[in-house]
Amino acid sequence: MRKVVLVALVGGLLISNIALAAPPNRCPIKGTTDIAVYTGAGIGSYGWMTYYLDQLVAANSGLEYVELDARDLNRDCTDADLAGLELFIMPGGTAYGIQDALGATGAQRIRNYLDRPNGRYFGACAGFYYVASGYYWKGADGYPAECVNTTCKYGIDGVGTYNLSGQLVDGTTNAKNLLNYLDPPNPVLVEGPIEEIAGPWNTTTGSHDSTVILDGSRQLRTIYWGGATWGYQHTSSNSMPSTTVEANFDEAGVPSLPAVWMSASGKILGTSVHLEAHIGAGFDEESDGMTACQEKDNFNYLTEQLNSLVG
Repeated sequence: MRKVVLVALVGGLLISNIALAAPPNRCPIKGTTDIAVYTGAGIGSYGWMTYYLDQLVAANSGLEYVELDARDLNRDCTDADLAGLELFIMPGGTAYGIQDALGATGAQRIRNYLDRPNGRYFGACAGFYYVASGYYWKGADGYPAECVNTTCKYGIDGVGTYNLSGQLVDGTTNAKNLLNYLDPPNPVLVEGPIEEIAGPWNTTTGSHDSTVILDGSRQLRTIYWGGATWGYQHTSSNSMPSTTVEANFDEAGVPSLPAVWMSASGKILGTSVHLEAHIGAGFDEESDGMTACQEKDNFNYLTEQLNSLVG
């Protein structure tokens, strides 16, 4: 757009100063934005995270959040736009789809934010997988196609290992664009799903359930949809030795694995379970076993964890 400023008429000729207006900033982040949550390609979870954030905003006057998509992180938002955020949130969905949508540019934008002293990240389920250097995934739902009824390994080296018919086969994978920020520069691998809760994974037959996690003497019944952990079948319990485990799975027949944790840097909060899960969106009280009172307890617990994260 051109802005024309009229100056004078001299000798019948119009003399003008022509100034080019600055292009509008299309990034939704403003100077008053506290939290940015990615809700673009690769994200699922029935809008649970934004529902939780709406409750948080309603209870905290002045708190503001915005939703970002892949275009925002790849083009419209700059490092300077993200610089003032108190928190970046990556909800659940598919880590494979998230890193495919954000690519190297979007991942680097998030890393640059986390490199700042105030950079903080909360990843739930797929958002936990995405922040790692790589992951093992046992699937039966056909996504990714090579992981049907088998275990696949994806890593930032761009090479995936597929356990097909008992044979390990290496192939190219786009997982090289995972965030790789759990314990830089040390690579950290995670894995899922926990089969005792949700396996073999099959989204069409309800491979999800409520499950109990334990933080000290505090029990919470939460929703699990294939989230990542470590120290299970393919990864070491010492994968992240300096990480503070806030809560473990605590149910008969389920290994006592990390369910909620804080990174050694204090910059990253990860959850295997969906503390933000909302009844009526993707599941209901009767079939999945989490009550409205338990949902409220989970919201309060998540808020406490986020307060610890952002300080």
